[in-house]
Amino acid sequence: MKELIEKFNELRKAREDDADMNVWENVCCDMFAFIAEKAPEFAKKMIDKLEAIEWKQYVSHEEAHNIVSSMTPAVKWNHATLQQHLKALELECEEDGEYNFCALWVVMSMEYSDHATSLARAMGCKTAAEISDEAMITVIHSLALDLLKDHDERFDVREYFDL
Repeated sequence: MKELIEKFNELRKAREDDADMNVWENVCCDMFAFIAEKAPEFAKKMIDKLEAIEWKQYVSHEEAHNIVSSMTPAVKWNHATLQQHLKALELECEEDGEYNFCALWVVMSMEYSDHATSLARAMGCKTAAEISDEAMITVIHSLALDLLKDHDERFDVREYFDL
């Protein structure tokens, strides 16, 4: 099996022209069709990773759940609850090509986990529990967008979380 993988990688690196790319693309399509038939959950994970091509900031739902569930201190809002709050507050959940909702959820969760106490103090309170969900979400949403839409493009959610 190791020899097959090595040969595959050697051929992958050897593409030179459009004809080579067409052959490569056809092989990849055949491989993906086989994987989708034999291992649909794995095929879904592959699609989730490839989705990142379409977005400047992208995280799959599974990746986001794994990241958010490991944050300490724990975050306040799960995926569905945060989405409901954002819609009720008429705040953007995603922007085509820029960031998807899971990337926003991860970065908002990071901001809450890392800075909720400091934000509460800046808002004149002693603890984050004293701040309404609406006020905290509005502030954290703004901070998350500052990172996700950074004009310098220094923040990359996939790179930051080693995805």
